[in-house]
Amino acid sequence: MSLIPIGQYLINRLYEAGLRRLYGVPGDFNLEFLEMLAADGRIAFIGTCNELNGGYAADGDGRLSGFSALLTTYGVGDLSALQAIAGAYAERVPVLSLAGAPPLHAIETRALVHHTLLNGDYDNMMQAHVPFTTAQARLLPDTAGAEIDRVLTAVCQRRLPGYLQLPSDVASVMIPAPTAPLNLAPPPSDPGTLAMTADLLADKISEARAPILLVDCVVSRFQLEQEVAHFIEKTGIPFAVMLAGKGTLPESSPAYRGVYVGAGSAPALYDYVAQADCVIGLGVRFSDLATAYFTQKIQSDAWINLDADCVQTGFGQQARVLNGAGLKAVLAATLERLEGHKPFALPETGPSRPADVPAASEPSGEVGKWNGSVFWNRIQAFLRSGDVIAAEAGLSSTALNAMTFPDRTRYVIQPAWSAIGYTCPAIMGMTFARTKAVAAEGGRTAPTEDEGRSLLFIGDGALQMTAQEISTMLRHDQSLVMFVINNRGYTVERCILGVHAAYNDIANWDYTGLPGVFGPKARHRSFSVSNQGELEEALKAAENPEGLVLIEVHLGPMDVPAKMLKFGQTCNHYDYARAL
Repeated sequence: MSLIPIGQYLINRLYEAGLRRLYGVPGDFNLEFLEMLAADGRIAFIGTCNELNGGYAADGDGRLSGFSALLTTYGVGDLSALQAIAGAYAERVPVLSLAGAPPLHAIETRALVHHTLLNGDYDNMMQAHVPFTTAQARLLPDTAGAEIDRVLTAVCQRRLPGYLQLPSDVASVMIPAPTAPLNLAPPPSDPGTLAMTADLLADKISEARAPILLVDCVVSRFQLEQEVAHFIEKTGIPFAVMLAGKGTLPESSPAYRGVYVGAGSAPALYDYVAQADCVIGLGVRFSDLATAYFTQKIQSDAWINLDADCVQTGFGQQARVLNGAGLKAVLAATLERLEGHKPFALPETGPSRPADVPAASEPSGEVGKWNGSVFWNRIQAFLRSGDVIAAEAGLSSTALNAMTFPDRTRYVIQPAWSAIGYTCPAIMGMTFARTKAVAAEGGRTAPTEDEGRSLLFIGDGALQMTAQEISTMLRHDQSLVMFVINNRGYTVERCILGVHAAYNDIANWDYTGLPGVFGPKARHRSFSVSNQGELEEALKAAENPEGLVLIEVHLGPMDVPAKMLKFGQTCNHYDYARAL
């Protein structure tokens, strides 16, 4: 029987699960594992400026690569990253949080060790992670192999975060090497539930006159883009996307009908969905921001929502849930039942094609001068096939949500968790995920395999939360474009309440000077834009970026799309209307 250290067992399984980069921060309880990782050489360690940023970077990476991981130390590290892990849970991103823990002898004797509350309690960190992860374990010599396999399998099958504690003196303990590969494929569907679900869906489609699909993030998380596109092609059913599903399927498709955001949708799309007699959701979650504060209008008897492993029909008292039918299997089985069914003809009238929708509504500024409308409409033309885009919650995502994306665009926003600052480290992780290899210290990161670019759109307030990670981008010589929207404060909050309040003001940093501070010897260019001529000059450098291109875009504090002003009013009423 072959024996290997627990740390090596973990590395082997992480690599087998597809991990190629491990983000995080060294700490005294995880150093021996890092030594093993370096000696193994297959997984690159990406040191981040803090644990929260590392969690955000792992989230961004995991959305593109399908699985990512974060390494921290106990207490001060894993709790710092927990906010990012909670966000990954809300957004359904498979991220493993791995924490080096105090030595097992300290845990067993309840020793008063640093990074703890000095009360001998070594279960509190585990308990803190339970609500925000799908599986957890502390690795012990007798059970480490089985627990590693269990947690990794749960993370990859469910596309949710997991948590492992590795006591510092356990990494080198020898255990039997694995004898069989991990089974990371989704569990098979229950035959009875699958047949019932496929029959139900096929009957619903066969009887429909005006069907539509609503695509949410479950499609990209489970990497079912091709299966869903095939289903749409065979059935002829038009589709719209929820906010988290934008960029999942080609928007050039004649079946594409735009972004569904309840009453915040294009009027024609909103009316079409409201009148549709068959509305098929793919992992749809009707949250506040995804529905313009619960303004979705769908007939209960028309609704059927297919999630990763279950299906729901109807709403409220009419709701019915069937568990045990996988989405991929349901789509395939339904197509078998629809063999010979004539595909729906795309309606000549109905939801407007997205090309008919302006890139952004006119802002609350004077038309004809430099303003947000000029900028965002120019960005629409700047986008190209293969781009990877991260848009910060607020102004950036509001403007980009209204655009039509070229094919093969990957789009990352955080409509469920909406943590400002998320996108700066996330675009770094996304950029690593699309590169061929990570550069050695001082070397250049290998080029990407496609013609697209990494594009970040982030506000000044959000950037101030996580700006340190610009240094990591420069350290690894990443090529990406960062648009910093400088509107002098928290504009989203101004739209909600306190338009002129001092609490929504922030310090006005020298944003174009940041790359010189964080990486004076690295490749970077900075631009300050306050008119169209300056924008065109900056976009020339951003067309094919070499190194970091930072473009500071000056806009007025309330130079926002009309939809954002409406959002602020709705949010104000929802949050602050007096309780009866």
